[in-house]
Amino acid sequence: MTKKLRVGIAGYGVVGKRRRECVDQNKFLEIIAVCDQIFQDEVSTVDGVRRYKNYKKLLEEDLDILIVCLTNDIAPEVTIAALTAGIHVFCEKPPGRNVSDIIQVIDVEKKNPNFLSREERWELISIKYIKDVGSMIETASKKFDFLNEELSKKYIDDA
Repeated sequence: MTKKLRVGIAGYGVVGKRRRECVDQNKFLEIIAVCDQIFQDEVSTVDGVRRYKNYKKLLEEDLDILIVCLTNDIAPEVTIAALTAGIHVFCEKPPGRNVSDIIQVIDVEKKNPNFLSREERWELISIKYIKDVGSMIETASKKFDFLNEELSKKYIDDA
């Protein structure tokens, strides 16, 4: 049996649910848990997936990947916490409200270079380049390559 990469989703609104559909379609990925502040209970299970109200509980799960679909006010905190925990992170958008937030994330990424990767073989992250820190953050996400089964299989085989 092929090992599946264990996925969590932080932010389970419209975009988070769309990402779940994509994860569910990939035989190399398995959704483990999601979190969203709108959940009524602190912890619950629906369709075999644990739901948390607080992202910190989500990060206690044994995850390989965290997909961050949160608003920019909380995204840097969650991204930094996941990177620090050794989880590969995919961010929907730049994880921050301003350049300072983004710089904090990049500083943590430098300490955990294999998790917010700039390598071609691991296309899980949207932050790729900062052109001019004083003006605009440029992001690139190579069309959700983590949904590509061939790439997922290659990562599992290399691990």
